Amino acid sequence: MSTQLSALLTHLFPAIILAVLGWVIRTKGPQGFVHGMVDWSKVDDVTRRRAGRDVGNLLFAMASWMAGYAVFRHQGVYDQASNNLAQVIFVGGISLLVIVMLFMLLRLRETKPKHGR
Repeated sequence: MSTQLSALLTHLFPAIILAVLGWVIRTKGPQGFVHGMVDWSKVDDVTRRRAGRDVGNLLFAMASWMAGYAVFRHQGVYDQASNNLAQVIFVGGISLLVIVMLFMLLRLRETKPKHGR
């Protein structure tokens, strides 16, 4: 196995894991996977399904971001400057997706009073 192929498989493995985890969270819901951030007993079913859909979509976005970076690295037709720029964009994009997911889950933590009308 060549070094480029092993690097591609090494980069694609976490992307596949994130895609599978995103699918499971999207179909089963996030309440078993996101511990400590949200009290799921206070969240209604519609919001729980929406949160599962949103978390699953963010994990799919992370997986596709990682797969795109792996394919870019596997092509091997880049110089050092574009490699550095690609690494900065990759880390910035993953960090942005993680921060968006945290803010989305923290927004679920806020319970709004229901007036009963």
